[in-house]
Amino acid sequence: MEAGNDAALSRDGKRNAMHIRCDVVGHARPYAVCAHLCEKRKQGELDAIYSECSTAIKRGSCPALAMIAEEKEKGIAIYFKERVKGIAVKLRDAVSNLGSKESPKSTDYNKSAMSEEFSQVDFTRVFEGNTSIEEPIPGESLIEMAKRLAAKRKEHA
Repeated sequence: MEAGNDAALSRDGKRNAMHIRCDVVGHARPYAVCAHLCEKRKQGELDAIYSECSTAIKRGSCPALAMIAEEKEKGIAIYFKERVKGIAVKLRDAVSNLGSKESPKSTDYNKSAMSEEFSQVDFTRVFEGNTSIEEPIPGESLIEMAKRLAAKRKEHA
């Protein structure tokens, strides 16, 4: 976990990629969303879709409440992990820019800007925690591969 300067940074859903496991809802959820829901609950009732969260927040059993209190007490963003724009998104953006009807001079600029942007990507962070890139088994669908990798991660957890 990376600590930021300000506890409010953890509540920035556009920058914070930290997910937390929540036993209340039974799955992982972005910490920024949980912090936002806690704040909204203080202001009144949450939408019906968040009824489990609303009840847990009211009872004080929401795990995010203790995390928020810890960050406020220490004055830093403890539960913050900088969101890294994925390589696939960068490639998609670059391809869409190159396919546009721009002058050759503008397209050359896009290519150099794209090269510069890629040179600034910290690939150790993009692939953080991955020591190898998995290859699909011949004939395996993407869904089958995803299930196989999820089972593999579960074994090692």
